[in-house]
Amino acid sequence: KPGSDDVRESSSAKIIMELTKMGYRSFVAYDPVANDAFQKTYKTDADIRFADSVDKVLEECDPAVILTAWEEFKSLKDQKTDTLILDYRYML
Repeated sequence: KPGSDDVRESSSAKIIMELTKMGYRSFVAYDPVANDAFQKTYKTDADIRFADSVDKVLEECDPAVILTAWEEFKSLKDQKTDTLILDYRYML
């Protein structure tokens, strides 16, 4: 939820759980304030590394997926990257 560290009923958690069921095991996650809350709330067999910036995610992931509507993600619109960005919050 943008502007909050409230991760209850997180769509990101649901998607990670579904991808884990499909066999995916490695993820890089980033949220400007909720990384710690997410890590404490959701336990999974997946390897989730928590990045400290959206730029770090773009360096480590392809594709990258936007699942929360933080204002800072709008800056990706002007950023040059070879990483495919899947925008499910209509930020770009």
